[in-house]
Amino acid sequence: MALQRVSVGPVALCCEDRGTGRPLVFVHGNAGTHTCWQPQLDFFAPRYRAVAPDLRGHGESDKPVGPYPMSAFVADLAALCDALGVERAVLAGHSMGGRVVMSFALAHPERVAGLVLVGTAATSFGKAEERIARVRELGIERELAEFIEFESSPDTPAELKRELLAEALKTPEHVRIELWKTVSAFDVSARLGEIAAPTLIIVGELDRGTPVAAAELLHERIRGAQLLVIPDVAHFTMLERAALVNERIAAFLRDAVGW
Repeated sequence: MALQRVSVGPVALCCEDRGTGRPLVFVHGNAGTHTCWQPQLDFFAPRYRAVAPDLRGHGESDKPVGPYPMSAFVADLAALCDALGVERAVLAGHSMGGRVVMSFALAHPERVAGLVLVGTAATSFGKAEERIARVRELGIERELAEFIEFESSPDTPAELKRELLAEALKTPEHVRIELWKTVSAFDVSARLGEIAAPTLIIVGELDRGTPVAAAELLHERIRGAQLLVIPDVAHFTMLERAALVNERIAAFLRDAVGW
């Protein structure tokens, strides 16, 4: 099944839904789209059901004016799973998407068979006020380009950065500002011990926005979690080291989740 629009109450989400079998749900980050997970969708769809939405405010999904609280993303994800007939899934989240899937696991633990947390943190993004000021000062395109550069490694291909920017520009300025407020207010560090699902944590050694220390905190506080630190790469590990990330997720699904 290709891209489709799914009503989740007040908004409609665009999502990719491919393959059959046990479901894997991939959630992108702030100003990303489902295409951030394209290598994983391609790899896992032959063996699993691979679902990847554009979150509200992103990609081809609806972009209402107003706040974008974490609770709305969690409710959207639950409603999307309901609409698609997904009762229980392994959830993978990148960056802000990792914050979404952690929040979902805390709100709906019975629906989570496992978590894959990529380049994410349990705490707030401390530079949110600075980023909002940059959006207003530079405008959305220049701010997004600046941030993609900040999250890249010296070896991140220029073509990949152009592709990331093209997708990011589908998130309008009013949404980007609200998203920075949301990640600034986020902190579930005191609740990580409540997460019982098998968890794989992946981080790039050079990630500046969500550094290795943030991944180590997740590893320390989520019981039985696995940690993979990938050298010589920054924030976009699932795109720049796709083969390794796919291999480790596949092993995690087989050995930790039992799928």
